[in-house]
Amino acid sequence: MPKGIQYGTIGELWQGPYTTSDQAIHIAIVTLPCEQYVSEVTVEFGYSTISPPPKSALTMERFLSYFKIKSNTSSYSWSVNSNIPQSKGMASSTADIVATIKALAFLHEIQLTTDHIQNILKGIERSDPVFHPNPGLYLSKHQRFVYSWDWHPKFTVVYTILPGATDTESVNEADLLAFYQNNSSKYQNSLALLNEGFQEKSHEGIAAASTQCASIFQKFMPVQLVDELINLAPKVNALGVIRAYTGHITGLLYPGTDDLLLESLPTIRQTFNKYSLPTLVNRASYGII
Repeated sequence: MPKGIQYGTIGELWQGPYTTSDQAIHIAIVTLPCEQYVSEVTVEFGYSTISPPPKSALTMERFLSYFKIKSNTSSYSWSVNSNIPQSKGMASSTADIVATIKALAFLHEIQLTTDHIQNILKGIERSDPVFHPNPGLYLSKHQRFVYSWDWHPKFTVVYTILPGATDTESVNEADLLAFYQNNSSKYQNSLALLNEGFQEKSHEGIAAASTQCASIFQKFMPVQLVDELINLAPKVNALGVIRAYTGHITGLLYPGTDDLLLESLPTIRQTFNKYSLPTLVNRASYGII
């Protein structure tokens, strides 16, 4: 059965401005994938009573047009099985779209590349680079990488999913870009720290950059617990803090294997319990496309 599988994320390690050669400011992100969260899409020839949601239907249309396949979306049945929470900043929408592309490629026996996926994604939504094997700085609206890194850091994330929902498309882009411009030097410093962390293969450097970026964004879109976790991190031997930037998730970063986490977990759980929030623990890494 032709299926496409795509993983979601546990927020972003970094989100901020990137200025291109024409001096335009763009939204750039560095996501943190997690294979615990999966969208699995099945596409077959035939009719179905289940209609794909608008973005998935548009994805099917763009796929057929891009590969010059003489067919239409009504010739396929589409279904999805996903455990990625929606509207939380965990790439649920992008995962469904990319899984749809992969399922169609499998059905039509097309050897898919990341360039194919990026080109099909254009015009559908501001996307996450969950389909790319390497971490990198990604322009989410333009579906292209500024640069990427070869090193694949592994983190253990202790996090919680907060109440509420945010649609990425509902965030006023003009206001966001104005905020970026007003805080450009802070963002430049945090991005330089992130780049240095990847170049030097330093979990500590990456987590420090993630924490800086999370703190800056609190002034634009505050998320419950971010400030509290920033203060808590050194007390529970965490390297830093991660958050979703247009979503409702925040947590603490640890190296991929860290015995100190077991000692600290009761304190972290107590913090989340104060707000009747779940304590979740998952591994997160790259190369799980």
